[in-house]
Amino acid sequence: MAEWTGYPMGHGDREEATPSAGHNWDCVEEHSHDGDGSYVGTVGMNSPDEDLYTIDAPTFDQSDFINSVTVHVVSCGAVTSTETAAPCLKENGADTVGTANELGTDYVDYSQTWTAPPSDPTRNWDYDDIVALQIGVRQTASTGPPVGFAKTTQVRVVVDFTPSIKPQVIIVTGDD
Repeated sequence: MAEWTGYPMGHGDREEATPSAGHNWDCVEEHSHDGDGSYVGTVGMNSPDEDLYTIDAPTFDQSDFINSVTVHVVSCGAVTSTETAAPCLKENGADTVGTANELGTDYVDYSQTWTAPPSDPTRNWDYDDIVALQIGVRQTASTGPPVGFAKTTQVRVVVDFTPSIKPQVIIVTGDD
């Protein structure tokens, strides 16, 4: 088995959270999260917010077998246990939200794994699903008191795959 990790490269079909600066996707695309350096936030009176992002192109082979897709979000809250964050994805027109995680005041990596596309769990993931995939986060925060504030500083996807066996051709020539 092998893994490929993809990061946000642009805005997807939803941008509801508030960026700390600039574009939403640019606040969560770091390969190493930067904490409060950049994030997307959700304040209680705007809750819930969902952001989706396009990702960079996969670098594994189209014939490789995809075992699972895991979306990671690195999130925290400002008020203990009044905010949540859930990894989410959009594939084949289906917007799927994973399990909501109660947030503490420190950034924590939360993840959700899908072994098949949620839009059709009877089939396996394929390369084209990953090319068209959008990943993101759904955040909630209480209206208070006190008013909650959820933040996500990194979103990424990890695709677990089994490389396909490529036939080797060996040409043997004789001296006869």
